[in-house]
Amino acid sequence: VNGQVKAEYSSSSLTIREMKIDYQSVFDEIFAAQAMVGGIEWNVSVTDGVAEVTSGNGALTLGVNASAAVLSINGELLPEVFALHQNYPNPFNPVTTLRYDQPENGHVNITIYDMLGRQVKTLINQTQDAGYRSVIWDATNDYGKPVSAGIYLYQIQAGGYMQTKKMVLLK
Repeated sequence: VNGQVKAEYSSSSLTIREMKIDYQSVFDEIFAAQAMVGGIEWNVSVTDGVAEVTSGNGALTLGVNASAAVLSINGELLPEVFALHQNYPNPFNPVTTLRYDQPENGHVNITIYDMLGRQVKTLINQTQDAGYRSVIWDATNDYGKPVSAGIYLYQIQAGGYMQTKKMVLLK
């Protein structure tokens, strides 16, 4: 499989800053082997010619299920579609967790609103990698002040996806 490695060298060290592997090359290798599932596993180790030290976090694995065109990282499948799940616990006091599925890298915005449609808190407003994600809301507003008990809306906007759900804060 062809790839790119960006590295920095000095007289005593090598630092890998980024490694890119062409996704299509991985699929081509899997299909050439007449397999539907495959992957790449690599270990990180260094040697001075006498002794070798291996990374303490073990092998890293990039898995591919070609039959479903599903990519996984270290055995964890990535979601196929965007989804916003019901918060838990609900009702809550004073903390709740919001879960969402993000099938592609991109900008994500998760905002809390009161029932009058006023923005209460922006939980996330940044670019994120694909994956199964969660964020915790501690029932405070954008200024760090506790909010009143009541019904709140939480909304995700990511790519062309937008979904809103209700949650209840009890005090």
